[in-house]
Amino acid sequence: MTDKVKIVDKIRKLLSLAKSNSSIEEAASATAKAQALMEEYRIHQAMLNNVTSDIKKIDLIDKGHPQQWKAFLASMLSSANGCCIVQSESFEKDNKVLIIGELKDVETIQALYSYISTELQKLCVLKLLSVHRTRGAFPGNVYTKSFFVGALHIVKERLEEAKALVRSKVKNKSNEDKLKVALARIDSKTDVARIWANKNLDIKIENIILQNEDRKGYSAGVEAGRKLDISSTKKLT
Repeated sequence: MTDKVKIVDKIRKLLSLAKSNSSIEEAASATAKAQALMEEYRIHQAMLNNVTSDIKKIDLIDKGHPQQWKAFLASMLSSANGCCIVQSESFEKDNKVLIIGELKDVETIQALYSYISTELQKLCVLKLLSVHRTRGAFPGNVYTKSFFVGALHIVKERLEEAKALVRSKVKNKSNEDKLKVALARIDSKTDVARIWANKNLDIKIENIILQNEDRKGYSAGVEAGRKLDISSTKKLT
């Protein structure tokens, strides 16, 4: 089994274990550990000068209904993992999103996406039921959409924290100049994927923007996200 296969397999197993006994804290911890694990692997490979640019385009697997917050999640994970995404022009009908990047990165994004999207939908359902018990009625679609906007805002912060923590730890153990070169290689991967997509798919990649249209829904999403304690990320063995 190659190192590339091993790293993705570890991430899948980690997220699979978290699914079996899920809570807000466990969802956050699993996501952060998975992101940290992948970041450690990338830095190690980059410092060994083992960075490749074998770009692939692979369909994101999502068997649910097309929703813009899911595309935003895919875009957010892609940016954090050296890839980019392309939505089909008929996304609202066909729910088709392409991930552009190296295979191991795409597989990591798919694993994280499947896990996080499932957990966020569970959290949203719990919140809607709570509101119904309190008010006697379910909030509308605008509230629900804004819940995901708020939750994803916090998830993005947590993913960035996980990556920053790994880089901080590596910095204390590595040659500074060599590490700078390695991180520059890693941080350029999303741009490389975008350039490849623009050249080979003859399209213009646009950023996905989510609008917050309900203050209470957004606040509920932020509250759910802030309960995700991922400060204690550890290296997995």
